[in-house]
Amino acid sequence: MVDLTRIVMLMITSVVVLAATEVNLNAMPGVKLLERSDWDPHEIQGSLAIQADIRPDGWPVAIAVNAVSSSDYDRRTEQNVGTVESYAGVTEIQIGQAGLLALPGSTTLYLGGGGSFASAVRETWTDATERTDWGYGVGTWAHVGAFWTIGRFNIGAGAGWSWVPLELDDWDIDAGGWRFGLLLGANLR
Repeated sequence: MVDLTRIVMLMITSVVVLAATEVNLNAMPGVKLLERSDWDPHEIQGSLAIQADIRPDGWPVAIAVNAVSSSDYDRRTEQNVGTVESYAGVTEIQIGQAGLLALPGSTTLYLGGGGSFASAVRETWTDATERTDWGYGVGTWAHVGAFWTIGRFNIGAGAGWSWVPLELDDWDIDAGGWRFGLLLGANLR
């Protein structure tokens, strides 16, 4: 899995380098919905996205850099096996463009899309066995939402979608899906 702390530091460094820009740096806690047939019982995962929209002066669109991490843990009892614990998670690094439309009332609508690079893990363990599988893939993403800027703080909501084919557990699956969440962050100029 990709370390989100390093990604946030990279985003902050990018902000410093592009000092003459408008930057919206937002966290988006929420939920990610994956394909049930690929991810059961982990098709609904808690999610945290870090979204950065960096718009240099005079540019009509922003550079979008997002880090999206989601995961889920399950524990159940199966007949003739006993306790089965499992974990699944996906981390995506998304790079692309975003359009930001400023409206009256300190409201900003955003729409973006681009390429996504993902890693996924699935772990299963019982008293007798343990198995871990990793997969990596490249795909695409899009997101949309709205936020209100109060002073320098952003608050809003958004939704996103991604498609990232990869191989996990010797199966071709999609590590992308739909995500929804609240948006909290800051406008840095």
